[in-house]
Amino acid sequence: MNKNVTNSYSALILAILLTIIALYSYRFIPEKHLVLVPTFNDSEINIYSTKLSNNEPAGQWLDREKLSFRCSYPQGFVDNDYYCSFNRTLATSETKGLDLSRYERIKMKINYQGKAPKLRLFARNFNPHYSKAGDVNSTKYNAVFLPTVDLEKDVTINLNEFTVTEWWLLAYKIPRKYAHPDLSNVVGMGIDFSYPMTEGDHDITIEKIEFIGERIAKDKWYLGLFSIWLAGIFIYAINQLHLLKKINQHDLEVIDTLSHDNKRLQLESSKFRRLSTVDPLTELFNRFGLDQIVTSLTQDSRVPSVKPAPQMSLILIDLDHFKNINDTYGHDVGDIVLKETAELIKNNSLENEFIGRWGGEEFLIILPAATTDEALTLAEELRTKISMNDIAFNTKNYITITASFGVGDCNNSDFPSAFKRVDLALYKAKNQGRNKVILADNE
Repeated sequence: MNKNVTNSYSALILAILLTIIALYSYRFIPEKHLVLVPTFNDSEINIYSTKLSNNEPAGQWLDREKLSFRCSYPQGFVDNDYYCSFNRTLATSETKGLDLSRYERIKMKINYQGKAPKLRLFARNFNPHYSKAGDVNSTKYNAVFLPTVDLEKDVTINLNEFTVTEWWLLAYKIPRKYAHPDLSNVVGMGIDFSYPMTEGDHDITIEKIEFIGERIAKDKWYLGLFSIWLAGIFIYAINQLHLLKKINQHDLEVIDTLSHDNKRLQLESSKFRRLSTVDPLTELFNRFGLDQIVTSLTQDSRVPSVKPAPQMSLILIDLDHFKNINDTYGHDVGDIVLKETAELIKNNSLENEFIGRWGGEEFLIILPAATTDEALTLAEELRTKISMNDIAFNTKNYITITASFGVGDCNNSDFPSAFKRVDLALYKAKNQGRNKVILADNE
């Protein structure tokens, strides 16, 4: 077996084994943790609360170092705007907070003493679409309720449990497209109570608030493996193309060498030179090439597989006063005129036709399966374009020439007879003043 093939199979088997290991090992990647509480920076934690009737704040620290505080709601106290909350600042500026959406769950340990049926965990998110710097309440109020009966042990909350409070949506007239929970830029979070408030003292000690999430998201892990495979396949394909290119290049060099040798032998052969079918100046068929085409189209007995064309038309073109061009400007300019005219004829002719230089300044167009009407139309178009074509032979001078045309069919006669009729039509065009298209007489 080829060594490169063996190496490819070995690499493929190794890649499959490594992929299986990578798929299985995902479960062993450690999770990422972000501990927000406890904190040792006093400037990041605060208690905000309503003032009571005695002008004392409703919320007071019991032990700041242990993050233990009390919220009081005296009997008979009525205040619909009552609030008492623990706040942990996460903002590095008025508009920049932490992206907590990259986590999956929150693990908390909270000790509560009191009669409130529930507490509320909130996270305030800043978004310039609805938040204003300096207005804390304009930050989105994401919240999740914590039944106090669940606080007897550690509580784990999934981030998808957060909702946006209705009062905030209504107060700030938030459109529906911004009404969903958002934790991508949290500037502060904390614990508070919801309305209606329960009378009495409520003692809270926050021991831990920790965000936990995947260090690498599972979908990104699998997408990464998939991308590596795609990259590997791409690199393998490029490498194979490179190898194929080298092999192809080698084969082309061998073919080129053989072709060069063959051409050299053919060029040395007088027979090849005699049978050459292309005019070197105009790169059209030469007379011999046209003869070969006519032989095939008229089903010569030597070519039994070729069916005769049902109809065929001929256009013979002769450049007017071409000898004067050679005599006046020289044969170099005459060659330029022949090449430019040949290119114009080739670019403005129909499909499936054969164009050649019949000799000197004469061109012959063979139109298989074309009627004389179609041939006349094409001849007239070519006559007009030739007469309007300015042929530049240096940076300042140009020549305008004309041509005469003979047109005829080759349906009911052999080629020599048809060509003779077309040649006579061309002769008539010359005698009638040149720059004309004449239809040959039918037999």
